[in-house]
Amino acid sequence: MKTVCTGVIISLLLTTSGYSQSDSFIALKEKFAYHPDVYSFSTSAFLGSTLLKLAGEHECYDAVKSIKRISVIAIPRDAFGHEDVSLSGFKKVMSKDSFQELARMKDNGDVITFYIRSTESKNNRYMILVEDSDNVVAIELTGYIDPEFLLKCESDSTKEKS
Repeated sequence: MKTVCTGVIISLLLTTSGYSQSDSFIALKEKFAYHPDVYSFSTSAFLGSTLLKLAGEHECYDAVKSIKRISVIAIPRDAFGHEDVSLSGFKKVMSKDSFQELARMKDNGDVITFYIRSTESKNNRYMILVEDSDNVVAIELTGYIDPEFLLKCESDSTKEKS
């Protein structure tokens, strides 16, 4: 009986981990799975919220405390050429996967783009693409981020700087 229960639990865990990422993120991960210098990991949000607390970002923790899963993949820019794909092609795949661009900003030459695939429940998917001269990092978050709280944090941090 223990063997059957263990088998069912392991099957459920493997099944849910496969569904914890969007089709576009899975496609990106599979395309670069065997390329050297590509790093990918997925974790529960507990680790991410712990890192926010350790980094002293206590204000942001309240906005992201409903995040359930974080997946990250870092890909060298030259890998896109080796695999004969483009970043703009991946963005089209994201669009077909119902992601919508929320915001884009530049920071010291890096381009950071935020995407959302919203649902009626508070189980949205967020994709953050960070493009620099050497790498592309895709971060997918599953859960809910309170946008009003983030705006409040941003306005509070702007007031503190002035």
